[in-house]
Amino acid sequence: MEPPASGNRNGTTIDRREDPPLRRTHLPLAAWLQLSLVLVLVVPLLPLFARGIEPTAAAASSPSSPRVEEPEAAFVRDGNLWRADGSKEKLLARGPNARNPRWSADGRWIAFAKGEPGGEELWLIGKEGGEEKRISASGGSNFQWSPAGSRLAYQEETRLRWLTVAADSVQVAGSNTAGAIDGVGNYGWLPDGSGFIVSSVPAHLEDEWAPIRISTVTLAHPDRLRPLYAIPSATGSDFAVGTGRFKWSSDGRWVAFQAVPTASMSADSNSLCVLSADGGTFRRVGRMVRNEAWFGWAPGHAALAFIAGEGRESTSNKRLTIVHVPSFQSSVYTPDGYADRDFSWEGDDRIVVSRSVESEWTADPAKRPFPFLARVGLRDRRQSVLTPRASSYGDYDPVAIPAIPAMPSGRLAWVRSDRKSDSRVLLGNGDARRSSVWIPKLDMAPAFYEQFYWSSVLDIR
Repeated sequence: MEPPASGNRNGTTIDRREDPPLRRTHLPLAAWLQLSLVLVLVVPLLPLFARGIEPTAAAASSPSSPRVEEPEAAFVRDGNLWRADGSKEKLLARGPNARNPRWSADGRWIAFAKGEPGGEELWLIGKEGGEEKRISASGGSNFQWSPAGSRLAYQEETRLRWLTVAADSVQVAGSNTAGAIDGVGNYGWLPDGSGFIVSSVPAHLEDEWAPIRISTVTLAHPDRLRPLYAIPSATGSDFAVGTGRFKWSSDGRWVAFQAVPTASMSADSNSLCVLSADGGTFRRVGRMVRNEAWFGWAPGHAALAFIAGEGRESTSNKRLTIVHVPSFQSSVYTPDGYADRDFSWEGDDRIVVSRSVESEWTADPAKRPFPFLARVGLRDRRQSVLTPRASSYGDYDPVAIPAIPAMPSGRLAWVRSDRKSDSRVLLGNGDARRSSVWIPKLDMAPAFYEQFYWSSVLDIR
């Protein structure tokens, strides 16, 4: 009588009947050699099949397993220029006093200033390091990359110059009077990178200041300025003698800039202006401090966000405001009892802002509230707190990193600082959760009445 069939622990039925007796087999010598060769080749591979072979690079980057694009940062630590790419850091250039790192639009170059304040040199280096190139002995205070490619513009006092950076060389334009643009107070690139929008140098006439002339000029004809608009001389709250930098809307139809009075007055109040590309429409849309990081266009339409409010102190009377162009209707999104400062657009409908409890100015830093991060919905006006309110550190300078397939909610980077000696860059998901320290030991940014100029030590792309 045969024994009954029994099952294994996985429930699979196993037939326990006896196997037929093994027969002795005599193989020829050639067969034994072939069998030995198979054993030598196959046996070492068995552990791989047991645990699964690692995917190839092509498989790892397939649509089913998208690669996470890591953000890059140029930053300053101990006065030296560094680059962070994912979890890797690289020292690019030694100081002294490296600051204001700026990525080229194609991500291949970093321009930066170096030297003592008031005598900033302009330097250039590739993202992988290598030879540093000094571009100008005095052009490190106002330099801007073209919105496309690798052209770099910079000012030497009132003369505007530019250069084209090739793969293996730097070609400087404007090296003589015929190729330079003189009499420039401030400037910005045209949206397509074909030239500049420029403002005139402040000039005092017999009993008043000269109008502020705004013009455009192309790289092909730098000696031909095309007048665009003239801001008439004014007194009172509209008094201004020059402009700040120019920022274009995403469709290239509008440009925003600050109309700036004399130095002492500009610390407390400047007119934020919007001008149409054809010069036909000009509006003053609000008043704000002289902080050009505190206004910026939405990435996809003509909505201008800015931190409205006069007074140099960032702890009071600072309101996140949105102006829609061309209707010029505005809305304020800062709740009562709070003050806003640095912000970042998160698509066209949301903004992440650094916010603190509103307080009167005090000379004691320990009594000034630290900011936290909040998200502001522009359509539904819903707001949420993203990072905790703390008494020993603050969260500043948020940068929204666009969503990719692997990170559909996007990511968020920001600076966390104790305002003394400990500053670091954190990186988290779009809601600032699961964050970790991305860049430790970031140099402290210069500050003015709690306005921290983090772009002096950090640029994220």
